[in-house]
Amino acid sequence: MEKIKSTKSHKISAGTEITFQLEDRDYYITEKIVDFIPEEGVVITESEVFFADKIVSLIPDGGYHRKGRFFIYPLYTFGATATVAGLVGTGYEKKLRPGLLLPGPSSFAAGWLLQKWLDRPYKTKRKYRFRVIDLRMKVD
Repeated sequence: MEKIKSTKSHKISAGTEITFQLEDRDYYITEKIVDFIPEEGVVITESEVFFADKIVSLIPDGGYHRKGRFFIYPLYTFGATATVAGLVGTGYEKKLRPGLLLPGPSSFAAGWLLQKWLDRPYKTKRKYRFRVIDLRMKVD
């Protein structure tokens, strides 16, 4: 997978599990790549064979894959601990204090929204294209 008009690329090798969407489908498939045929640009997975240019979008592997990991997960942590602290403080004082309960859920929600915005799938139409390239070294 490579970014158009850039030198950035993400290499996906055989044996990697990917989540992708093909042109004629409206759902994502999670498959393990078995092999490639670089001459024709064919990707072979465990259950099907398709051309690499038929991939419409690809969800990157793993949870820590994009730029949001440095501030989204701390927002989640702060939101959870502030919510627990607000609940404990409200229980300790025995009266409802919205000032104690507001920061936790709002920062947790901000982290969730940022993650949905930043960690979206790679779309082929705009910036990325998928190609099969043979990078194996042969010594004759």
